[in-house]
Amino acid sequence: MHRIGRRLQCSIIFIVLACSLVCIHGSGIDAYADDGKHDRHEERHASSDIPEMPAVYVETCGGCHMAYPAMLLPHEGWMSIVGSASAHFGTEVVMSPAQQQAVTAYLSDNAADRSGTKLGRKIARSVSGVNVSRITEVPYIQHKHRDVGAALLARKSVGGLANCIACHPGATGGQFDDDDVAIPTD
Repeated sequence: MHRIGRRLQCSIIFIVLACSLVCIHGSGIDAYADDGKHDRHEERHASSDIPEMPAVYVETCGGCHMAYPAMLLPHEGWMSIVGSASAHFGTEVVMSPAQQQAVTAYLSDNAADRSGTKLGRKIARSVSGVNVSRITEVPYIQHKHRDVGAALLARKSVGGLANCIACHPGATGGQFDDDDVAIPTD
């Protein structure tokens, strides 16, 4: 009987230890899973992988319109735009050779097909070899805005599909997540 009691005692200790390990390990998994969800959410919403725009780009391009993150067009599209700066959508853009070199380098290095960002990859896939030189012509961007009506785009506060910042407050920082959209009411 003493022997059965000892086995029972060892079994109880084993069960307690096993339960303790499961509880400790389980709570670790739960905490990790929660952190994983949080991290994935943060990763989805973070723009940390988007390089900061050089001041020369912001000053040169952002003086007339929003300085678009380079990941919104593939390399070929940006090179088409920079190459035709003398007739940039009806306006002449004057840049010194140093400014043009800096703007070209930023756009080239961080273009949709070179940026490595999730959004950049989606944009690059959507154009599939077609030279698109307007962000509003990118199939992925058109698809994402397919339910946005013409009346909303025509609002004075929006001003068209090219004015990303009207509805995407974080657009200049590369933040275009659906959760952050704020459509103007007027």
